[in-house]
Amino acid sequence: MSPTSTSTLSGCSSRTPCGPTSRCSLRAARSRGAGAGGGGAGGVGLEELAERDGRSLSGGQQRRATIGIGLAMRPSLLLLDEPTSSLDVRSRDDVIGMLDSLADTVRCAVVASHDMELVATWASRVIVLDQGRVLADVTPRELFARPEITRQARLVPPQAARIAHSLGIDPLPLTAAELGEHLRDQQPALMIGGQR
Repeated sequence: MSPTSTSTLSGCSSRTPCGPTSRCSLRAARSRGAGAGGGGAGGVGLEELAERDGRSLSGGQQRRATIGIGLAMRPSLLLLDEPTSSLDVRSRDDVIGMLDSLADTVRCAVVASHDMELVATWASRVIVLDQGRVLADVTPRELFARPEITRQARLVPPQAARIAHSLGIDPLPLTAAELGEHLRDQQPALMIGGQR
């Protein structure tokens, strides 16, 4: 459901249709999914948004609220289309944190994304499609170690993976933290982040 869609929740006391991030929708999600890991507002860190008008939320908060409302239904399968697109870094990290917190409640999450940072840090399996064909069914590390696939699918690997690939590092680090750790292990005298 897009942030501009309208829906009516059963039990809603509002006289006007409620959007997915409206105040009554957030309250309903909180009441259905309160508690850690329960989905809804209470289980995914949306408590601070539950009483706010959805129109006053940032894009990232709206995205998290929409996902939280869907999670109030306690699905075992979650399908997301570009959950981090058009988000600033903080909102993107909030959505990724929210996805991380779902590991105990959602059995399977399928995410369509061009955000390779999300793929590198969150995915356990990647299926790369190009022109309706499957180019690869691999792990993120395997994907970014094969530049011919990312080139053909017009995907931009994470910066840490690009740097590591150009340095010939194997196995390929996917994040800045992994790259830093590798460089510290390989070059103990190398100055990294002002530390020796």
